[in-house]
Amino acid sequence: MQTYANGRLTSEEACRVASDIIEGRAVRAPKPARSQVFAYHCHQLRLVFKGSRRESSYCRAARALFCAAIRGTRLFEVVPHRTQKLVPFLLPLCRFHEHWCRSLESWLVHPSDFDEMEAGNTLVLLRSLIRHLFVRYEMPEYWDSVWFQDGSIDYAQLEWFVHVAQARDVGLLS
Repeated sequence: MQTYANGRLTSEEACRVASDIIEGRAVRAPKPARSQVFAYHCHQLRLVFKGSRRESSYCRAARALFCAAIRGTRLFEVVPHRTQKLVPFLLPLCRFHEHWCRSLESWLVHPSDFDEMEAGNTLVLLRSLIRHLFVRYEMPEYWDSVWFQDGSIDYAQLEWFVHVAQARDVGLLS
């Protein structure tokens, strides 16, 4: 079991914190229970899910995705929050949850991948998550770039990615 917040939270406790935030419940963790990085990501979650409907399929997908990332990776503890906005990156994955072709539980990440985390490793890890969730058949890696754009999210391009990744008829897209 991994620990978060400088050893003060287990991955299960950190998952519970994220789930409570997504469900709109008050979160009370022992004072200094979270690292600055984990606290920042939790703050981003609070901003997004403030006033959300707890039982929406989007919230259920978000709980599943964020808990899988917390349990299986060190993303919420080590991804530099000032340079890589992890929560805004993961949210579009939740929006397309009905197109996930594999379960989150089958996305395996080796814990040693996080011993020496670098920005490049983070991108490889996030790409592996995207491909695990959406890609049924091999497709060129340059398609992944639609998920890594700066600025506003272009949902039309993300929809194209999902459509092509699952080998659907491109003629059906408008």
